[in-house]
Amino acid sequence: MRPLIPAVAALAAAVALARPDPPPAELPPDLALVPADAVGFVHVRAADLWKTDFPRFAPKIPGLDRATGFVLADPVRKEPVPFLAVRTAAPLDRDAVVTAHLPGARKVTAGGRVAFVSDEAGLGVLFPDDRHLVLGPARGFEVYLKHPAAKAGPLAHGLRLAAAGRPVVVGLNPSALPPAALGGLAGLKAEHLTAALDLGAEPRLEFAAGYRSADDAKAAEAAVTGAAEFVRKELARRKDGPAVPADDPAADLVGALTAVLATAGPDPGKHVRRDGATLAARVPLPKEPAAADAPAAVGTELLFPASRWMGAAARAKSLNNLKQIALAVHNYHDTHNKFPQDVVTKDGKPLLSWRVQILPYIEQENVFRQFKLDEPWNSENNKKAAAAVVPVFTSPNVTGRLVDADGFALTHYQGVAGPGTVFERGKGPQSLAHFTDGTSNTIMVVETAEAVPWAKPADLPYDPKGPLPKWGVPGSDVLLVVLGDGTTRGLNLRKVSDRTMRSALTHSGGEVLGSDW
Repeated sequence: MRPLIPAVAALAAAVALARPDPPPAELPPDLALVPADAVGFVHVRAADLWKTDFPRFAPKIPGLDRATGFVLADPVRKEPVPFLAVRTAAPLDRDAVVTAHLPGARKVTAGGRVAFVSDEAGLGVLFPDDRHLVLGPARGFEVYLKHPAAKAGPLAHGLRLAAAGRPVVVGLNPSALPPAALGGLAGLKAEHLTAALDLGAEPRLEFAAGYRSADDAKAAEAAVTGAAEFVRKELARRKDGPAVPADDPAADLVGALTAVLATAGPDPGKHVRRDGATLAARVPLPKEPAAADAPAAVGTELLFPASRWMGAAARAKSLNNLKQIALAVHNYHDTHNKFPQDVVTKDGKPLLSWRVQILPYIEQENVFRQFKLDEPWNSENNKKAAAAVVPVFTSPNVTGRLVDADGFALTHYQGVAGPGTVFERGKGPQSLAHFTDGTSNTIMVVETAEAVPWAKPADLPYDPKGPLPKWGVPGSDVLLVVLGDGTTRGLNLRKVSDRTMRSALTHSGGEVLGSDW
């Protein structure tokens, strides 16, 4: 439960607020399986997340659409009992599942519901229909069967957010937990705590805390804004001192607030909004703090757990951008039977970047139509189009201006251009057949430390006889890349050898990647 506390505590330094999207009148079947008075739940729209490569470490499970883990309290044994409600991508064969996974299963009926329980497997399963099931421990499965299917309760707010399409939602019922489990949040007297991830056009974290009365909410508002002021003073005090160790007892709360001070401006407490008996906020993701912002810069240096968490969200968004670029490259290939390359004149003089070629495949058809493809990227006719900021080309991991001094929009996503690479000018692979080393073994596009105008025919130069290119995010050992098959990866530059990296940069060099790949 402890990892949830920094997320909810970040209410004290949130940046913007908007009312939650209007919830549907009825919950979908998978969420209706979760009692709204349970201890807590975590909802993951797995199929949606896998499309965006977030989170990268989550293994793809064939047939899984959505999953919701929740916990009920066993009134007899006085212990928590975990359950998992699953929605499958295709209809289930109930008899086949029981035969394969529930040896010696017996039918158990309670509360008007019938489940299959296998003492040998230690598992109980309920099949509401052929697309849904509920899993739980055999020993405590009757706790779920006998528990009323409550539609009203502390978790109702979070369940409605999940039904509205948020890919990840965490709901907590504080009244079902001992004060020790809540730490400093116990004094806020919240009836429900909810955190949700929104990976829409403007990714953000959403937080909400509901109270019994408007007076309780008002008191909580004063508490969290006061906490924000405390953190501000603490950061000022520690500015020139040593960083707070990760195991500092105060790191959870102070770190969570610090993580969002980067974008909260000079008075983060004022951005918390109260609407009747509810406190709510939306924290934009994933921009890192500007170096000029003193409190935010200190917050970055402290490396608190919550700061690392938000950094992971920025990384996930950047991986998604790379994924979209890769999909666009492959869609271009499917349409034109070749990979996009820089636009050049008849004598080979470069005019426009390959990134211009994929604009129609990243929903930027209008920008693409503004370009004169027989003129240089910075010609008078092309200046306006080249100044357009394209979200997919903008990395959330790198701070700085989105345009250069001449007004041209920038990107930190570049192809690697050199002998044998995908974007070697005039000699890049024309089709998938040219990837004789395997598309999954070839780096196509990387996140770079330095930006270039995205319309300019400029990529990361690579000389096999020289040092590796300057890439990655300053201060990070992780290099984000997209491979020829469209998959994205974060490569640990401390672990991947120089030889392996060079081998992965060429599409048909015949090299064998090392075990460190």
